[in-house]
Parts: sequence; structure tokens; C-alpha cells
Amino acid sequence: MSDIQFSKEHPFGKEKARTIIEEYREKYADQLQKFKIGLEWDGDTIKLSGPATGTIEVLEDRVDVNVKLGMMARMMKGTIMSQLDSGLERVMAKHRDEDTQLA
Repeated sequence: MSDIQFSKEHPFGKEKARTIIEEYREKYADQLQKFKIGLEWDGDTIKLSGPATGTIEVLEDRVDVNVKLGMMARMMKGTIMSQLDSGLERVMAKHRDEDTQLA
């Protein structure tokens, strides 16, 4: 069972969503590294390593986040969840706004 589990729906399709999630990975990797959490691609999935393990999986219409926290990381659950959730929301919202302006 995951300690942090949520999905973010998106209208982008898998390829564009993967590009957006890469933007997230580049932007927030340093912040998550403060908690010694690594983010590395494996296909269409980012694998988390360190005191938090799990995946950020890019699908056609959503991104699924499943994270298991180690004992020390559990003390920072709220902060880690906020970094994941709000960070993903910010990069997706930016691209939704760009798509709306182009339409």
C-alpha cells in the first residue's frame, strides 16, 4: 500500500504529458533531492528512489503517483506530498493555459 497515492487527469495525450512531466522532473528534482529522493525515467514512468520509493506513471489521460515512504520520510509526508502534488499541478496548469491561448 502506498503512503501517497493520487492521479492527475490531463488533456495532453501521452507524448506531450511525458514532455510536461520531464519539465516537472527537471524543475523539482533539486527540491526533492533535499529529502534525498531521486527521480529517474524508466520508459514512461519516473522511478523514485531513496527514502521514498515509487512511481510517477504517465498515461494517455492521467498521471498516476504512487509513493511508499521510509520511516524517516514519513515525518515529512505532508511536505513531500505537497512537492509532488502542487508541482505537477503547476506544470500542467501552465501547459493548459498555453493550449487555451493557442486555441
